[in-house]
Amino acid sequence: MKISVITPTYNAEKTLERTIASVLGQGYPDLEYIVVDGLSNDGTLAIVEKHKGRISRWVSERDKGIYDAMNKGVKMAQGEWIGILNGDDVYTDGVLHAVAELARKHPDAEVLYGDIRMVFADRPAYFFKSKNPLRQSHFWKMPIWHPTMFVRKDVYERLGGFLDTYRIASDYELVLRLFRAKARFQYSGSQWVEMAGGGASDVSWLKGKHELRAIAESHGVFTGRLKLLFFLDLYRVRLSGFMQSVPLLKTLQLGYRKAKSKLEPGF
Repeated sequence: MKISVITPTYNAEKTLERTIASVLGQGYPDLEYIVVDGLSNDGTLAIVEKHKGRISRWVSERDKGIYDAMNKGVKMAQGEWIGILNGDDVYTDGVLHAVAELARKHPDAEVLYGDIRMVFADRPAYFFKSKNPLRQSHFWKMPIWHPTMFVRKDVYERLGGFLDTYRIASDYELVLRLFRAKARFQYSGSQWVEMAGGGASDVSWLKGKHELRAIAESHGVFTGRLKLLFFLDLYRVRLSGFMQSVPLLKTLQLGYRKAKSKLEPGF
């Protein structure tokens, strides 16, 4: 069973080596690895060149953003299953073998996905579980972790790829579109990815939330419980921002996060 993994990159010299190592180190015999670079001007391409003997295909050219790069990779891919791993994320050991085994156990599945551990430079790591089974009410935010997803090639061919009209939440739109098209999702129940957290400002987070709302409205699902949960999440983030501005509350919040992180599954 051929599995294609796509890594979209742009100026990722600080993290790409770990990403590539996590893919090539899987030991999966029928792997197609594709790197789609957005014309990086740092040391990214030197890292790609270093591994080009084991990278199946790569390209470096100007694009319209990360989702355009993902679509290019999907079009190049020849595997039965396609995963997308950003240039600052890593797979856990044995993921591709687990994907192949899950696909064999569930031959009717069209989307496979798992859980993620998010690692921050300035605070404890968090473990996040994807939703299972998926319900429409879960789409007040991204209900499953996109870097853990593997989608059948023929599903992309039938239902399309990422809409580059959205700059932040096109992965959410794709998952919602697949869900509404009744694609068959299969959850692994395992952690498949370690993701680098941080770097997103409150402004970009709010822009992402506005995109989520616009997408949910365009699909006619921004109603009832989903709408309520969406607005509660907005207030939660605003409250968190207020707590960060008050030293005592910030200390209490950090202590809570440290205690919680000890109770979560490790990497």
